Amino acid sequence: MTISDRPAEARDIGAIGVSPDRKGPGIGAAMLSYQEAELAKVEARILIVETLGTDDFQPTCDFYQKNGFDEEARIHDFYKDGGDKIVFWQRV
Repeated sequence: MTISDRPAEARDIGAIGVSPDRKGPGIGAAMLSYQEAELAKVEARILIVETLGTDDFQPTCDFYQKNGFDEEARIHDFYKDGGDKIVFWQRV
């Protein structure tokens, strides 16, 4: 997992990943929860993540929504035709 550090109160998740053979038991959620706790210590206010809005990435979108993120923005055809950029947002 990578987290940006600018601006100090608003952070971006650059990448988070769990090996496909390890998905399911909550590893990704645990990683996210740990980072949220660490960010709260440094008084971060919000956490943002961007992802691709295609059928292949629907499980990713579901993961973020299940973990308390709201869809904040959608930029249609950003990555390619039919490949929207979705921005999720969460207060830390």
